[in-house]
Amino acid sequence: MEEGVDFRIRPFHRKDQADCKELILSGLAGHFGPLDLNLNQDLDDIETSYLASGSAFVVAERDTRIIGTGALIFETEADARIVRLSVLSNTRRFGVGEAIVRNLITRARETGFRAINVETNHDWHPARNLYEKIGFFISGFDEGSVHYKINL
Repeated sequence: MEEGVDFRIRPFHRKDQADCKELILSGLAGHFGPLDLNLNQDLDDIETSYLASGSAFVVAERDTRIIGTGALIFETEADARIVRLSVLSNTRRFGVGEAIVRNLITRARETGFRAINVETNHDWHPARNLYEKIGFFISGFDEGSVHYKINL
């Protein structure tokens, strides 16, 4: 992807199902290796897993190709969580992930949340750098994971 190439963030549509699932799973496999597909059953029906519960699921689209995904789920009345943030490998470092996260932050503010949490692996440095650049702070650690938070 060339620098300055346009993309847009939009809500997930049912027709995006297969492309979103493939993008997310390929990103996970690229980091972790072979996957246990039983651990990702929410991706079998994104509409039911996310939208039916009132959560937000957005895609980054360039022309007609999905190049990124992200979801905002509700943890408590005050806190939301970002999950399923994924960017197509050859479109990373062009602001796609940042645009998705900022879009989800805006949605959380508009919904009245006071904070957003996110978790990533301790060794997934590009993700960690992204969250820290946007203003998330480390709120905790557990086995292999770093937890981040941003107050809204």
